[in-house]
Amino acid sequence: AGLPLAPIEKDIRLYHQLLVEYEQKQALDMLLPMWQFVLNLLGKSEDPSKLTGEVMDQATFIETQKRNKNSVIGGRARIYHLELTYLLCPIDYSANLLVRLVAFIKTSLLCPCYIRFRCLHGLIALAMARKTRN
Repeated sequence: AGLPLAPIEKDIRLYHQLLVEYEQKQALDMLLPMWQFVLNLLGKSEDPSKLTGEVMDQATFIETQKRNKNSVIGGRARIYHLELTYLLCPIDYSANLLVRLVAFIKTSLLCPCYIRFRCLHGLIALAMARKTRN
């Protein structure tokens, strides 16, 4: 918490180069959503609420993971997207995205991301309750 993002992005960029050099395709796919997430927080994306920019296109990435039957990596991208919407968008937008993600989470193997998903689920539910007083 409170760490500058630019040095982290630089480290991710170097790590990416190593993964390319060693032909680690699955590790590269796991890295891209996190890298684009950091770039978005640094203001390096036209729409910071979507994982689309310098290193990936969110829709293409998720579709590719779906086609490859890789719900874990596709799910990680969806969780990073949910985090961006929670941080940067009106809470209603995050709540709508959350509703769509619940069905996906129930049918996928997202064990590594499940705790982050549940935490975001709680934060969004709390924000919606505060907004609607319900």
